[in-house]
Amino acid sequence: MTTDRYLALLDLTRRQRDLIDGQEWAAAAALGAEWQELVDALPLQPPAEAREILAEAAALAWSNTATLEVLVAGVTEELEHVGRGRRALTSYGGTLDASLDATA
Repeated sequence: MTTDRYLALLDLTRRQRDLIDGQEWAAAAALGAEWQELVDALPLQPPAEAREILAEAAALAWSNTATLEVLVAGVTEELEHVGRGRRALTSYGGTLDASLDATA
């Protein structure tokens, strides 16, 4: 059995890392869908010659996931901070000026 699909998986994983590093979220997500399709098409038992390639792809994929989790936690924290600031502003002034209210 050939390792071409496994090498393609590794390539996609590397490209997704580059997109994540470049903060190109939409492209990284689109590539993630392509990555998943390729993974779903692979046999349950990889050939022996693909195991090292898969190990490298798996390590990089987990690293990508960890990076995204850190980024999501940071964005969540920022959004919570904005929400607290918004509540503080409204408690001081009663209401926000419509020009400051993004929901208006």
